[in-house]
Amino acid sequence: HFPFNQYLLLNEVCCSLVNKSTAPGQKDWDVEESVWKRIQNLSKAISTEDPQFLLKVAVYTRQELNIRITANFLLALAAHLPTTKPHVRRYFCAAVQLPSDWLEVVRLYSTCFGHSLPTCLKKALGDKFKQFNEYQLAKYNTRKHRCKHNCSRPKGKVRQACVLTHTHTHTHTFFFLFSIFSLFLSTTETIHSAVGKMG
Repeated sequence: HFPFNQYLLLNEVCCSLVNKSTAPGQKDWDVEESVWKRIQNLSKAISTEDPQFLLKVAVYTRQELNIRITANFLLALAAHLPTTKPHVRRYFCAAVQLPSDWLEVVRLYSTCFGHSLPTCLKKALGDKFKQFNEYQLAKYNTRKHRCKHNCSRPKGKVRQACVLTHTHTHTHTFFFLFSIFSLFLSTTETIHSAVGKMG
């Protein structure tokens, strides 16, 4: 049996799937009655006694419940709380499954907890980035995406350009995402600009 606060946290996490609260990082996301504020308060209380529990919940939320936004919020929160910071790197890779999760953790931390990312989160992001393969990263290659769109109705030089682009897809994709990661390591504001252009 879980202690009462841990039970409450699990309940809030499960309810976050259908909760109507404002998404974390948006205006008034942390008002007292929001699910995110309740998760934050419970996590602070629990982490003083069991600093790894929050991160275990993040892994469970992503792998078993498949509630991406909540799992990523829990990771950002864990990177923010002093008691859980030392354990972020251990659980991060298991909780982050897609490059979009990776990017969302950065966004959530920056909009909810501060623009300066802690060292524990930077190291965890670096660990996970190395695990992504070219196929996972390919959808974030905006040049390839534009080419696919144009290739749906190929005409003359457009077809030729698409062939040339696809020839270099794998190399371009890797270096495109790697450049984003390098920018992120130097400044959070730069990666926000880059991610915005990707949208």
